[in-house]
Amino acid sequence: MKEYKCKKKQPLSDVICETLRSDILSGKLKPGQRLMEIHYAQRLGVSRTPLREAMRKLELEGLVTIVPRHGAHVTVISKKDVEEVLEVRTVLDGLAAALALQHLTEQDMEAMEELIHQFKKSVETHDLEAQIKTDEAFHEYIYMKSENERLISINHSIKDHIYRCRVLYLKDISDTAQVDQEHRALMQAFAEKDIQKVRALSEEHVKNQKITMLNHLDI
Repeated sequence: MKEYKCKKKQPLSDVICETLRSDILSGKLKPGQRLMEIHYAQRLGVSRTPLREAMRKLELEGLVTIVPRHGAHVTVISKKDVEEVLEVRTVLDGLAAALALQHLTEQDMEAMEELIHQFKKSVETHDLEAQIKTDEAFHEYIYMKSENERLISINHSIKDHIYRCRVLYLKDISDTAQVDQEHRALMQAFAEKDIQKVRALSEEHVKNQKITMLNHLDI
C-alpha cells in the first residue's frame, strides 16, 4: 500500500485534500459518489482523522457535501450551480480579454496560438484530459496578460468550480471544432486590436458553454 507522507512539512490532511480534489476535478470521482472513509483510508494508507480533515476542507470549497449520519459524497453540480458560475465567468472573461488586449505582444500571440494547436491535437487523439488542460491554459494566459491582480485573484477563487464546468462541457460537447473556431475568432480579434469584439467574443464563448452544459446535464 502506498503511504502518503508530508512533503516540506505539509500537513497530511492537505496532501490527502489535494489527492481527492484532483480526483474530483478530473472526473475520476463522479458527482454524487459516496466517499467511504474506510475505503479511502486504506487506499491512501492514512488514518481516518486526516481524511476527515481533508473532506471538511473540500466541503468548504463546495466540492464535497457532508451529511450527518450519512457521510460524505462528491457535490452534485446542479443547473443553478452552472448558471451562477458561468454568469460570473462571462463578465470576468470579457473584462480579462479587454484588459489583456492592451498588453499582448507578438510572443504572447505565438504562445496562445501554440495552445490552440495543442488543443486541436488533443481533440484528434481523443485525449480529454489534454483538451481540458490546454483549454484552461489558454484562458489562464488571457487572465495573466490582463495584469490585474484583483481580477486574477477573483478568477482563482472560483477556479475549481470553473474547472468542473470545463470538464462537463468538453466531455459533453459533440463538436469540439466549435471551441477551436471560437478560440481562433478571439485570436483574430486580438490581432485586429478590436476591444469591443474581443470582449463580445469572450462573453459569447462562455455563454455557448453554458447553453451546451445546461442541455446535457442529466439532473
